[in-house]
Amino acid sequence: MMKMRANDVVAVQPEFVKIAGALGGVMLSQLWQWSDFELNAWVCRTESDWVAATGLDSTMLMKARKRLESHGLIEVSNDRLGVRINGAALEEAIRRVGQ
Repeated sequence: MMKMRANDVVAVQPEFVKIAGALGGVMLSQLWQWSDFELNAWVCRTESDWVAATGLDSTMLMKARKRLESHGLIEVSNDRLGVRINGAALEEAIRRVGQ
């Protein structure tokens, strides 16, 4: 039987899935967790970190990142390692979904 650790769980926020689709919702939820639930906080992780934490493969991560970027929900640093949630854009998107 496979052993699971409590810190291996990604709590996916339903609002994030409504805003960004399944892949984007998973990525945004993981970013939210890594940022200690702070909007606009930079998080630096490698692709391997993302794969290990989310279970998404490289292609799925790229699609999720592009979708989140195109909606202005995240910003990515020039070195492509740093990512942060655009707090204002996320709050606006959540407000629209709630209407």
